[in-house]
Amino acid sequence: MNLSSRQWLLACVLDVCIKIVYTYCAFFLLTFIAAPVAPFVYIGVAISIYHFLCLFLALSTAASLELIRIELAPALRFPLVLILTNVLFVASLSTLFMMTIRPSEIGRTAVGGVGISLFLMTTNLVTLSVAAGFSCMMSHARRSL
Repeated sequence: MNLSSRQWLLACVLDVCIKIVYTYCAFFLLTFIAAPVAPFVYIGVAISIYHFLCLFLALSTAASLELIRIELAPALRFPLVLILTNVLFVASLSTLFMMTIRPSEIGRTAVGGVGISLFLMTTNLVTLSVAAGFSCMMSHARRSL
């Protein structure tokens, strides 16, 4: 993923905004209570930072394949990084949600934690797709000039 610093900034800001809106709306729909936005900003920023941590771990894993002389084409490297990122994000976040429940409730509440993790994964895909699409549009615009 060859993104410029502006495109990484766009991805970070977009990801934080999506996570804040999602957490606030989820809280409001579950409780029907309007609450101050500040705690949800902290939650959204924390989840977004965690997503980018998983992304950079996947990027470094894909880059480490070159150390054992496995060269990946850019068309193959981007999906590999997305798959690694999302598997790491969903698996670790689902595990975190399951650690907060009692053993007798695992069957009922594990599905909720996995569902939340999968929905957050889709917001990650939206963020990265917008940033990658913006990168592609900018490269085509530079070539046409």
